Amino acid sequence: MSLFAGLKEKIADKFAEFKASATPQDNADRQAAELVDKATSDELIAADWTLNFAVVDFVNSDVRLNSGKVLRAMKRSLGKHNTKVSLLCLTLLETCVKNCATEFHVHLATSELWADIVKLGGDSSISRVDSEVRDKVLVLVEDFARALAPSQFQQAYESLLDSGVDFPVRGTEDAVPILTPPAHHAAPAPAAAAAAPAAAAVQAPGHAAPAADPAAAAAAMAAPTADAADPLAGVDEQDRAAIAAALQELEAEAQAAAEAERIAAEADAAERRQQQEQQQQRQAAEAAEAEAQAAAALVAAEELARAAATARGSGAGAAPEAHGREGPHGAQQEPVEEPQQTAEERTAGLLETASNSTLLLSEMLASIPDTEPLAVREPYVAELADTCVRLRSRLERELSRLEDEVLGQGPGWVGPGRA
Repeated sequence: MSLFAGLKEKIADKFAEFKASATPQDNADRQAAELVDKATSDELIAADWTLNFAVVDFVNSDVRLNSGKVLRAMKRSLGKHNTKVSLLCLTLLETCVKNCATEFHVHLATSELWADIVKLGGDSSISRVDSEVRDKVLVLVEDFARALAPSQFQQAYESLLDSGVDFPVRGTEDAVPILTPPAHHAAPAPAAAAAAPAAAAVQAPGHAAPAADPAAAAAAMAAPTADAADPLAGVDEQDRAAIAAALQELEAEAQAAAEAERIAAEADAAERRQQQEQQQQRQAAEAAEAEAQAAAALVAAEELARAAATARGSGAGAAPEAHGREGPHGAQQEPVEEPQQTAEERTAGLLETASNSTLLLSEMLASIPDTEPLAVREPYVAELADTCVRLRSRLERELSRLEDEVLGQGPGWVGPGRA
């Protein structure tokens, strides 16, 4: 959104510069621009009142003719987006309002400069409008609404209030009254004298002059101008074509920027998908490795249990076997058949195997995080759990058989090797 807003401002600035350079200017236009540029120069440390009153005198020399020229020059200065220049321009405007004839107020109320000022007052963006400039704008809007006759000033003030704009809080002593002293005659300006011998006089304190007719001024300003009807009035076809080409180029640049932004967004999305796939692959590999380790541990536990059972059985029959192979005099004898395991020995072996398997199952279940409860359904966990269940069934059968053997031997039976 900010891209197109900046593009719109760029187009507006370029068009304003082209229009200002393409529109023919007379001597009065150039004089007004020169006076305003000097009074709002960035090289000034503060407002130069001599330069400001030179602008006032130029306006009062012919209010009807020169007001619009000075206001257009002020609009160009205010649009330079320079804080110092903007403040000097607003101070110059305030000086003209307080010292020029009332007809100047009518010109100001219907000018593009006033529309720009109201727009600045409603813009709360710090990046676009300096806070000091905006406060000065709001002060002028409030003062003009209270003191000047044209209704546009009051309407602008009320519209800003309705939109939620907070005007600077000021004391009663801060409000400077809008005083327009009586006009007076003075020596005519050189440009005005060359154009019309009966030009209006420049204001100087203490000399009265006939006041302008506000009704006639308002009627004159109400008529639409050629510039308002067609912003390219007076521009030839070649220049119009150049403007159209420039606008097309700017539009193409905007489309290219939007396309680049879209491509970048798609690239970011593809990168995120690739990262997610890689993470899923790593998780699957880790799960497979854990399953393989668990299966290997189960096999090792079963082999260990079988080895332990075999060791106990071979230890019990080792002595009789050695004794049976050698006679009393060391002669080689026929090997005797290994005795079968008793119910008590089989039960002990099963108990050890079941203990090892149960311990391994407990360790597996403890290693499963709480965030992954479905991991208990993994094949290696389920297989080990089934093994523990089968061992329990075998133990129950062996214990039942052992109980039968003990009861069958009678009360005096104490088991093998215990007599």
